[in-house]
Amino acid sequence: MGFFDTFSKKTAEQNYLEGLEFAKLKRYSDAISSYDRAIAIQPDHALAWYDRGIALNELDRYSEAVASYDKAIAIEPSHDVLWGYRGISLTKLKRFSEAVDSFNTALSINPNDAELWHSRGYALYELGQYAEAVDSCNNALTLDQNCIRAWQIRGLPLFQLGEYSEAIASYDKALSINPNNAGDWYIRGVALFRIERYAEAIGSFDNTIAINPNDVEAKREREIALQYLEKKSR
Repeated sequence: MGFFDTFSKKTAEQNYLEGLEFAKLKRYSDAISSYDRAIAIQPDHALAWYDRGIALNELDRYSEAVASYDKAIAIEPSHDVLWGYRGISLTKLKRFSEAVDSFNTALSINPNDAELWHSRGYALYELGQYAEAVDSCNNALTLDQNCIRAWQIRGLPLFQLGEYSEAIASYDKALSINPNNAGDWYIRGVALFRIERYAEAIGSFDNTIAINPNDVEAKREREIALQYLEKKSR
C-alpha cells in the first residue's frame, strides 16, 4: 500500500468518525455529509453506508436509507443488523412483503434477536398474516419475556383473529412493563368490550383518558361501554 492509499483510508475513517460524532448530537444532515465524504474516498466503507442509512432513517428519508443499506449489504452481506435495519425502513415505507424478506434474511443469520422477530411480526400483521405474526412475536418472547414491543404487537393480530382474551393478556403483559401507554389501554378496552366485560372496558378507557385527556375515541368508546353496562344491569 502506497503513501497516498494510506492517507486516503485514514481520511475516510476520519470523516466516518466525524459523522458518528454528528449523529450523537442528532445533527443527522451533517452526519450524512461526513459519511458521504468518507464514501467518496473509500466506496467500500460498509460502516459509513450503514450509519448513513441510520441517519437517513432518523430524517424519515426511508427510500434513501434502504438504498444506503443495500450498498452496505453488497459489501458485507452476512451482517444481520444491516438486513434488520433495512427491514425497518421498508416497514416505514409500507413495503411489508420486502420487509418480511429482509427480516427473514436477518433471522437466517441470527435467529436469537427478539427485535427482529417482533419487527417481522408487525410486518406480517400489516400483510394480514395474523397467525404467522403471532408466531413471530411468540419467538421474540421466547428470547425475551420482557420485550414490551413483542407483547404490544402480538396483541394486534390476536385481536384481528377474534382471540380477545389472549389479546387482553398480551396487553396486560405490556402494561405491567409500562403502564403509561394510552394506546395499549385503549386497545385492551376495545377487546374487553368485545367480550362484554363492560366494567373492565370502562376502567381501561379511564386509564387511556387519564394519560391522554384529549383522546376523543376513548371517551366515545367509554360512553358506549357505559350504556351497554347499564342495559346489562337492568
